[in-house]
Amino acid sequence: MSLNAIKQTIKSAGYAKYVSDISEDTEVFEVQLREPWINSEYHETLWVYGKHHLDGESSVQDMLGDLKCWMMGIEKEAA
Repeated sequence: MSLNAIKQTIKSAGYAKYVSDISEDTEVFEVQLREPWINSEYHETLWVYGKHHLDGESSVQDMLGDLKCWMMGIEKEAA
């Protein structure tokens, strides 16, 4: 359910063209950026959100808000 919410959020916010992969395992959700895109604030190409946060301290909406905030920092990596 949360993976679909992540995919929908990325699509509806217009960020799909920057994303190469959206995945999950038993512990985390991950969004990988395409080259040459990077989150310039954190110098990262991978957003990772631990599922343990959804066990009470955060909601799915909180997680999606974190993702949107992270995606707003995307820029082309300087060569």
